[in-house]
Amino acid sequence: MKRRAPLFLGSLIVLVGLGMWRQCFTGPVPVPPVDFETLDPLVRQLITKELARIKRWRRFGDAWQRMGMVYEANGLLGDAALCYEHALTLEPGDARALHRLACVQERFGDLSLAADTMSLAAQADASYAPSWWRLALWKLDLGDLDGASAALDHASELSPDDPAVHFGMVRLQLVRRSADEAIATLQRKGLLEGPDAAYAYHLLAIARRLQGDLEGVEIAQASAEGRKLQFSDPWGREMRRWSTGYATMRLKAGRDVQAGRYAEAERVLEEVLAYDASDVRSLNMLAVCRLQQGDGQGALALLEQLFLLEPGHYGGTINYVRALLRERAVEPDILRDANVRLRGAIAVRPKNIDGWRVLAALEERSKRPEQMIEALDHAIALDRMATDLRLKAAYAMVKLGRFNDALERFRTLQEEHPDLTEAWFGEVTSLLYAQRAEDAHRALEQLSRRPDADPQRLSKLRQTVGSMR
Repeated sequence: MKRRAPLFLGSLIVLVGLGMWRQCFTGPVPVPPVDFETLDPLVRQLITKELARIKRWRRFGDAWQRMGMVYEANGLLGDAALCYEHALTLEPGDARALHRLACVQERFGDLSLAADTMSLAAQADASYAPSWWRLALWKLDLGDLDGASAALDHASELSPDDPAVHFGMVRLQLVRRSADEAIATLQRKGLLEGPDAAYAYHLLAIARRLQGDLEGVEIAQASAEGRKLQFSDPWGREMRRWSTGYATMRLKAGRDVQAGRYAEAERVLEEVLAYDASDVRSLNMLAVCRLQQGDGQGALALLEQLFLLEPGHYGGTINYVRALLRERAVEPDILRDANVRLRGAIAVRPKNIDGWRVLAALEERSKRPEQMIEALDHAIALDRMATDLRLKAAYAMVKLGRFNDALERFRTLQEEHPDLTEAWFGEVTSLLYAQRAEDAHRALEQLSRRPDADPQRLSKLRQTVGSMR
């Protein structure tokens, strides 16, 4: 009997282990999405790999959550929802599964259901602040101000320095028509200067409108372009890491270009174009990378390829002219053709300031100062805060002998931008060219009292003014 005991225990352990092992392989068998064959090849490759994995671990909620994140990250929201829902049947009340399911429901447009699910997620893990502030923002959209306020209080206790919480407070104050409080919060929390400043200016414009300050609305809206609040949500970042495919690679390359990582973007874009040589957006971005790394001819070759696919591509036209301007010697006929092409692109998007900026540079290269000033004025009309363009236009007027026009522009800049010392230098220069020695002397005395005025430039101006008196 004593010898049988170890055998019995060993058999029991084996049976238990076998039962646990079999449990891993029981449960519903996951299947690919119905439109699997139409998906990006890299997305299909990832899904195939993850489906093989989950077949081995389909009794575990974490495995289904991971599959759900793969689907969600690549835009397959229906499949993602099914995975999260099945994960919750295996592990009821799992906070992360509830949180991700709520985000999918919100993307589907069912905000009421999403808020209910996010409420469950926040209660399941009361220490996870993003669930609370997401719930608060959704409650605001649903008009539940008391619910939004309560959720914001929870989020603020957990993460008092999170900008998402501060933006939620501002939105709540705006819904309650407390414009002064909203503006004070934007300023006190430094939201107008942070990475989400565009969204902050969007809210500032709403607050100014509530105050009846139409001029303030216009000024705020000028800085609100691209307003999109970037949430800080670790579970969201975890999900987005599963994003793949050539479209995702192109987006990553775009971020690399914006950050100045041109070599890294170039590597990614070449891989995208190896898969789809007709991708005009990737051709355009790759041309930017070549141009920024000093390969102007390489950029021009890529853009010629782009124009064969889409002759009127706006961004490609802008970059084509930029590449030409980098070349030391360009035939006048080529510059004229580029001018016609660029003006055609601007006619399609006249509200885009980049086109007018590049046209001004092209007219300057073509030695057409009047047309350059005209292009600059179009750009200035779109952005009065572009002081570099306003200064350039005023100095161009000095060279053309339009001294009074130049003086008016420099003095307007002085009034609107008191810290812009270059406007005072421009005034003195205009008066010197106009041979108004006494006025130039008085303006120079004012300029000399500015602490940031360049001493060397001041010295040269004093010599010139002195020689005229």
